[in-house]
Amino acid sequence: MKAKKTEFSFSLVLSGLKVLDPEGTERLYEACGDCILGIRSQVVRAGFDCLAESLGSALGKAVEGIEKAGFEVASIEGDNPATCAALAKASVPCYRLDHRLIPIEVPD
Repeated sequence: MKAKKTEFSFSLVLSGLKVLDPEGTERLYEACGDCILGIRSQVVRAGFDCLAESLGSALGKAVEGIEKAGFEVASIEGDNPATCAALAKASVPCYRLDHRLIPIEVPD
């Protein structure tokens, strides 16, 4: 029997970027599919809404795409209750309302 899938919503903060040029944007869209890119306070974020069996699976796929595009992930922001609950279960703090940045450490 297949495991139930949950919608996880999160943003990955890209390491060391303050702006994103058109070439970098294109590489991210090619590698990540339908992520949402944004820049706020000179911080570049890639937002994802993923239907997956686990948070680790959703994050793994997203991080793989970011790295394939030639970028590194600095941190993760949980953007919905299911994501924050999964992070809490893994003993990783997540605060949805203020979008506090947390280190990206996801157990298997």
